[in-house]
Amino acid sequence: MEYIQKRNNWTDDTMKYIDWNLHRKAFNKKINQRVSYCKMIHDILPTNKMNHRYDPSTNIPNCPRCNYKLEYQDHVIRYQYSDGWFKASLLEWKTLMLEQNTDPILQTIFLQGITKWRQMQPLDTTEFPTEYRNLLDQQEQIGWRQIWSGRWSNQWKQLQLQSLPLQEDKEKKWTQTSLASVWQSWDDIWSERNSIVHGNSPETRADAFNTKIHRNL
Repeated sequence: MEYIQKRNNWTDDTMKYIDWNLHRKAFNKKINQRVSYCKMIHDILPTNKMNHRYDPSTNIPNCPRCNYKLEYQDHVIRYQYSDGWFKASLLEWKTLMLEQNTDPILQTIFLQGITKWRQMQPLDTTEFPTEYRNLLDQQEQIGWRQIWSGRWSNQWKQLQLQSLPLQEDKEKKWTQTSLASVWQSWDDIWSERNSIVHGNSPETRADAFNTKIHRNL
């Protein structure tokens, strides 16, 4: 935990804001994807930037889709070719949250927060009621990018539980279901990226391999 705190430049208070129980449960469910998700969470997936760092003689750091000078995890989410994927993800998350009777303001904060992060713009927190101030401040300190890594403020769960009518099931797994959907979206875009880089059939894999060989001649 000390490494995680230092790497993300978090204070002791910021570490306390994070719902580590949510993070642990979500990660433990990735039985067959533990290695991949561990790399994703710690930002060490084999993107072209990372591959070039370890083997610059045979790997270029450029994005395979837009040829931007560096392909790294945030770029995979933010590049223009992922616009369609992100719009579909937003719709899926909105639909899921409506099905879970999500607090409407909480839903708006989530969708706007993650959208503004992708657009590299600040979230205007002044438009939300004061009772959501702790959530907004805490997630800002943790980082909106950390939504993808499963590091959510404890306030998400607490505010959602407070919004449920008394007859609702208070143990409803709102944060777990929401994070699972976010991670499914990540699986989709990372799989699409890998199919471009490595191919998704014997023929396209051969083409991808030959392209890499000729590029490095």
